[in-house]
Amino acid sequence: MAEPTVRLVDWQEEQVADAVSMAGRGGAILIVCLLLIYIMHLSLTGSSMLFAGAALSIAAVVGGVFMVTSLVRLGKVKARKGIPFRCPYCDGLNQLLARPTTNFDCEHCRRQIHFENGVLAPLKTVTCAGCHVEHKVWVGAEKMVCDRCNHVMDLKQMEATNEFAPKVPSTFPGGMLLGGPNQSVSIVGYDASRSDQLALLLQREIRGTSAAELRTMLQTVSESAPLVVAYDIPIGEADNLAESLRQLGAKLRLEEVH
Repeated sequence: MAEPTVRLVDWQEEQVADAVSMAGRGGAILIVCLLLIYIMHLSLTGSSMLFAGAALSIAAVVGGVFMVTSLVRLGKVKARKGIPFRCPYCDGLNQLLARPTTNFDCEHCRRQIHFENGVLAPLKTVTCAGCHVEHKVWVGAEKMVCDRCNHVMDLKQMEATNEFAPKVPSTFPGGMLLGGPNQSVSIVGYDASRSDQLALLLQREIRGTSAAELRTMLQTVSESAPLVVAYDIPIGEADNLAESLRQLGAKLRLEEVH
């Protein structure tokens, strides 16, 4: 049976909790023993005091050992390095205890990453009917909720009716097909958490503009004030550019150039 995939952050939380618990028990033993030694020093004398004191001293040492052991354990837990694994859905970097071979939840997007026979399960691309954003999903998934507009997608029904990634090159937001030879591509919204990656891609398209300037420009985009990325380019080139931008969280407007 395959070993479960363990995220480094989960393992560290468990180890820290155990170490703190051990330190607490050791500290309690040490304090109680020292307190009893002090009390007996005031009330006992002779051999009784020596015997009881020796026993309590040993117990206090045990408590101290618990505390030191827990501190050493905390140091080792903090120094433990994980094995990086990038989420196929959100591109977030997960740190794991070992190479993953079984399902686990991404610590960034919280979606479950599936494995089959110890290797990453195949994915497929679906397009939300509500906001036209593309998503990567596990091929065995039956339903999915769009993380942009909360539209619930019945993936089994979409597969049966062949409604996955659209066969037409692109559409207006209202759904009217664009069939002209040339198009313009504009950004009207974006995922702020991926602005750096988006700016680097835009830097290749908008010559002479720095990534910092593009990040500033992105902050002002809206439906009424779009950022034109490309104008009057062939429809195939526009589709390829649009797909790259959507993968980085951009919300687009594609328009036919007459």
